[in-house]
Amino acid sequence: MANQEHLDIFRQGIDTWNTWRENHPEIRPDLSGITLMRADLSGIDLQGVDVRGAILVSANLSHANLRIADFSGANLQGANLEDADLSEAGLAGAQLAGANLQRANLGNADLYGTTFSIAKLVGANLRYAHLNGADFGQADLTEVDLSQSNLRGASFLGANLTNTILKKSSLDHINFRQRDLSKSILILDTTDGPEK
Repeated sequence: MANQEHLDIFRQGIDTWNTWRENHPEIRPDLSGITLMRADLSGIDLQGVDVRGAILVSANLSHANLRIADFSGANLQGANLEDADLSEAGLAGAQLAGANLQRANLGNADLYGTTFSIAKLVGANLRYAHLNGADFGQADLTEVDLSQSNLRGASFLGANLTNTILKKSSLDHINFRQRDLSKSILILDTTDGPEK
């Protein structure tokens, strides 16, 4: 359950929230379970915030600072996370089907059991994303576009990679152990490589 004081500050708008975060870096806000469908949260600072179980369907979180935030079990279906920083974020069991994660930074993020694709929703867009060291264990990546992404050191143990697009992605030191890649679109030409 979210902290009422934190919710009250959050409802005053992004500028007020970001200023409060800047002035109180020692506080770890609790917005768990919040419902913000289709909300415009572009550029918000949710670094380290507890947003477990939040409903952020189709929310705009582009360019947001979401580092080390806990989105475990959150519903982010169709959300815009383009250029967001989700490095070291906890997204275990989150719903990201249809989400736009293009150029997002998910380095060392916990994506264990995350669903990136469900029936009737197109797979998430992770083109050009930074996913180095991310844990995709047991994640559903069916029809997800990982083209030109940095996947160095990522783990895919038990992940579903059916029709996953890995075109021109960096695949150094990846753990695909026990994964059948025969149904993935796997093109190892890295001449253009992922964006730095």
